[in-house]
Amino acid sequence: MKKVLRILIGVLSVTLLYTVPLYATETVEMYMDDHKVATESYNVFNREGKYYMDVLPQVINERTYVPISTITKFLGVSINWQAPHITINYNNTELILTIGENEAIKNGQTIKLDASPYVRNGRTMVPLRFISEELGLGINYQDAKVGITFPKLKINDIQIATIQSEFGMTMGSVISESKTNICISRMYNEFEINKTKEIEIPSSFGSHNDIDSLDYYYELKEYKFNDSSNNTIAQYKIYSHQSFGNSTGLYAIEDVTNSKWYSCTEENYLNILDLENIGKWVELSNTVV
Repeated sequence: MKKVLRILIGVLSVTLLYTVPLYATETVEMYMDDHKVATESYNVFNREGKYYMDVLPQVINERTYVPISTITKFLGVSINWQAPHITINYNNTELILTIGENEAIKNGQTIKLDASPYVRNGRTMVPLRFISEELGLGINYQDAKVGITFPKLKINDIQIATIQSEFGMTMGSVISESKTNICISRMYNEFEINKTKEIEIPSSFGSHNDIDSLDYYYELKEYKFNDSSNNTIAQYKIYSHQSFGNSTGLYAIEDVTNSKWYSCTEENYLNILDLENIGKWVELSNTVV
């Protein structure tokens, strides 16, 4: 009987450790800069997008908890999960948290938390203020909303205020703009990461389909990173390689600023498109007939 009792106590202890605390809670909306994080899945060309959350932030005992996976996905960093420990590496910071514990390890030093991480519906929930401050991010609270703010991107010591995208079609184009800092930074970094395999400037490329060309690069989209005076500091274009009007499955990035071209994969292209979903976009013009 005592053995059975010990087993039951052990099971109960583990259950309490890995589940949400029992006191009253409320859920809140979550923002990344000015962008409201989606709570439903979406697709990018028949591939599930990455940037949404299926567990909402919670306020428990006046502490706001957020799903750590949402933050790390937006930051573009991975989590090393070895239960009950979670390790996050971001910039020059290594942060190790433990489920149910109010202590963490930052770059080898033990630090205190004012609230312990827990698991809710399979998602690790962490104190928003702690995780934001330790990763060098800003936070704000307003009504039933919580937000994480990110620093502005700098290119050659010039602060970037906006990113503009232009999607051209046969009968016009659509130009949109985002001021979401995390979107600007992640998209710029994605272009820079893909500048690995330089190729020769193609002999034939443009913004209209060419069904008569064997070797043609068709422009899919253009992105401009602008300062506060709307000067373009960096500019990129993405192309699809075509043969007689049909896609060959090859892609290329043109670094317009530096007059260089790089090959990229369809996966690279879809990652760039998906990153648009972490920003709030405003349509500036639409000339499509």
